[in-house]
Amino acid sequence: MAIFSFIDMAIPRAVTQHLYNLGLIDKFGEIHVRYLFLQFLRFMIKRLLSHVQGIVFGKRTIKMGENPSPEVRKKGFNMCKDSVGGVWTDLPESDFQIQTLSGGLTNYMYLCSIPDHIEVPDNEPRTVLLRLYGSFVKQTKFLLQNSVVFALMSEKKMGPKLYGMNTEGRIEEYIPSRCLTTVELQNPTISREIARKLASIHALDMPLCKEPRWLFDTLESWLMDAMKLLRSANKKDVLLQRLLNYELENEYKVFLDILSSVKSRVNCPVVFAHNDLQEGNILYNENSADNSNTLTVIDLEYCAYNYRGYDIGNHFIEWCYDYTVQELPKFSFTPEYFPSREQQYVFFRAYLAASGKEDVTDKELAEIYEEVNTFILGTHFLWGLWSILQTKMSEIPFGYREYAVSRFEAYFDLKKRLGSFRAY
Repeated sequence: MAIFSFIDMAIPRAVTQHLYNLGLIDKFGEIHVRYLFLQFLRFMIKRLLSHVQGIVFGKRTIKMGENPSPEVRKKGFNMCKDSVGGVWTDLPESDFQIQTLSGGLTNYMYLCSIPDHIEVPDNEPRTVLLRLYGSFVKQTKFLLQNSVVFALMSEKKMGPKLYGMNTEGRIEEYIPSRCLTTVELQNPTISREIARKLASIHALDMPLCKEPRWLFDTLESWLMDAMKLLRSANKKDVLLQRLLNYELENEYKVFLDILSSVKSRVNCPVVFAHNDLQEGNILYNENSADNSNTLTVIDLEYCAYNYRGYDIGNHFIEWCYDYTVQELPKFSFTPEYFPSREQQYVFFRAYLAASGKEDVTDKELAEIYEEVNTFILGTHFLWGLWSILQTKMSEIPFGYREYAVSRFEAYFDLKKRLGSFRAY
């Protein structure tokens, strides 16, 4: 088709040449990113032409010890063989090892490895991570943006190394580590390091829309879908009826007014944001020889330009949520874990120092405090809507109804206390 010829020859070359001119990638990176654009733009056009519509992505759910299906094993073997190169190229399929690490609507992750009896050169990996995307995709541009961001972060050495990808998933560096726990977020040393990592992400200049449209576009799209779901819900579904009674369409207008008010009082900068910095998205390597590499931020699914206050506030509220609970609803909410003003100031000082600002006044800290805690309303609203949608779209055993109620109850409670966060 002529449209694919245009994509192949014009769009990827024009975009990646622009990234090269900006100094974001080198010539090798230009070729690599051009290939990613080519693959995903072709995929996007095909999906649009066939009018395929999927579902909203979900947060990761750990599923340890499951055996991958033969289809997944074959897919992993072929992707590793094509992408990693070296010893992997000639590896017999009978020697290919694969183990499930975790799964969810967003990602299904597997550890792929070469057995010990096969010699592997020092400059080649014995183990890599296979990340397969969820079966359903609501917005095709999600894959395109996420893949380009991951490739650029990899080249900047701010994330795992990328070995290769296609429209179904990617092969990336396996970092021997573990995710942080909810309680560890309260550790002052860890909190300062997270602040420094977040500051380095916020300082990036990425080839994406610089306006904070992601937050409002996502909220409005999910709100429309969530209200349709709630209005058609069974009247006997107590929790969904409770959510319907919150009158979320009217509350969204209230939320916008609150944001407009805080932006008129304090500085609310827009940055390149992670937008989902919870403990499960932070890898902790206790054996790292370099203290600056103890933590690695992963899972860039929701990266976009957004308000700084939202990104920090989203991290703070995750201090209260634990997703490792074994019994339904599979999460716990402990509001007492929410960081105090003193704990937040520790984070702010480390963040600002990493941003090049050592001398911070009490007035500046108070303004950031108001900025961040006000934007937490947005994180509750977004993940509350996300959870409503998951009640119909997800097969993962998780208390999505309970989680949605928890987020909106926390939203309304926080709204009552906004006056206590005022800077002046």
